[in-house]
Amino acid sequence: MHRRVVRKIAGLALVRRCQRAILFEGSRVARRQEAGTRLFERAVTTITDTAVCINTPCAVARRAEAAELRRNRRAVD
Repeated sequence: MHRRVVRKIAGLALVRRCQRAILFEGSRVARRQEAGTRLFERAVTTITDTAVCINTPCAVARRAEAAELRRNRRAVD
């Protein structure tokens, strides 16, 4: 399932319909998910003017916190 979902997200990113996506890899299934994750990374690196792929835990945590802040701000407005 993961590969299908990631492929769909990658396709949306390529046509600029996906603004943000955070992919989490579980340590027990990371090898199975690796192909899908690499596909997503390749898709994003082809459109570097509008997307970025971040794969360090610290940077992902900062992005997730920022997304949560944006969501909370929209709920207040």
